[in-house]
Amino acid sequence: MGPCRLGNRGLSQFLDRANAEGEASTLIQAHGLYSALGQDAERRQAAYRALFRHELEPGPVDQIRRATNGNFVLGDERFAREIVKNNRGQNNRGQTTVDAIQQQ
Repeated sequence: MGPCRLGNRGLSQFLDRANAEGEASTLIQAHGLYSALGQDAERRQAAYRALFRHELEPGPVDQIRRATNGNFVLGDERFAREIVKNNRGQNNRGQTTVDAIQQQ
């Protein structure tokens, strides 16, 4: 089953089985950053699991989700102004990115 049919949650679980547990897959090819996690498969898997050992707080996760889904800038006002300056200041909903931040 291709990643398109899995959805985000299914894709994540699929990748975890390969990267964290070492389950063989003909669909997944190790990324260079993953390969750099350790000298052998056992060390890479342990290092990958350690990356996700701690759960993120709901507040920041919600902010990231809103910014991603709304195509908003996530950051302080100075950072938002830089994005506006470099991207002509419009997101895909016609809002300025600074206005979008203030709505969050």
